[in-house]
Amino acid sequence: MCDSFFTLTIARHGETDENKHGLVQTFMDTPLNKNGLEQANLLGKYLKSVRFAKLYSSNMMRTQQTAECVLNHSKQQPPPELILDTRIRERNFPAELEGQPSLSWIKDAMAWSAKENLAPIRYNIAGAEPHAGFQDRVVSFFKELCETEPTDVDENILVFSHGMVIVVLLDYLLSGEGS
Repeated sequence: MCDSFFTLTIARHGETDENKHGLVQTFMDTPLNKNGLEQANLLGKYLKSVRFAKLYSSNMMRTQQTAECVLNHSKQQPPPELILDTRIRERNFPAELEGQPSLSWIKDAMAWSAKENLAPIRYNIAGAEPHAGFQDRVVSFFKELCETEPTDVDENILVFSHGMVIVVLLDYLLSGEGS
């Protein structure tokens, strides 16, 4: 999948009230809550001495706030530009599921997963972005990174994204599809 060599760090956004209460918030543009801001600041303190060549974020408020907290702690001068990319947004669910308890579709996904012997992330929710389209969108972002980034093993790239984006990328890579 990738001929370039660089260090890739992927960070999930900090907590939102919707996360805290177990609610679906795929394309809902929700801010970090107090705990999420603390998490983002802790990440910033942890990464403060790492020099990043590029920073990417989904265009959602929660990932951008996480990125801003990390940049506020960075010792790197000048700080790298934060590049927004819609391909690393969360999977798009139907509007009627937004703000509803996540458990409703997770139970269905787990039952389907056990029956089909496939990862629950591959479950297709009625009216949601199909898994294949979601995976193609996410993988296209990472393939582009591999095609455009230098082959310097000392180069660090930081991506701020969402839980399902990270899971679908790992599923793709670990399934052998990305080799």
